[in-house]
Amino acid sequence: MVFELAGSLGGTLMAAVVFGGLQTAAPEGQVAQTMALGSTFLQVAALAGAPLGGMLGSYLGLRHTLGIALVLAVVSLAPQNLRWALARWSVDSPKRDAT
Repeated sequence: MVFELAGSLGGTLMAAVVFGGLQTAAPEGQVAQTMALGSTFLQVAALAGAPLGGMLGSYLGLRHTLGIALVLAVVSLAPQNLRWALARWSVDSPKRDAT
């Protein structure tokens, strides 16, 4: 039960961070489009990851599957973390078109 609650908390925090970051980084007038695209990407990733994780879990076992998931998460987040580190952990300010 604690594992399930911890997973739910992690998912909630991830969604808050992702969508909060999207709102601050989206250009003015395109927040709704950016949020919809972000939501779609998360749903597609969940749909693709569930059967893939099930297949890996069946063939490799739970421990190895979770290890692979951890490595994939670290590798996929590395470019964004590097970008934020180079920007001194600040969110990009939206670019404004001169009119």
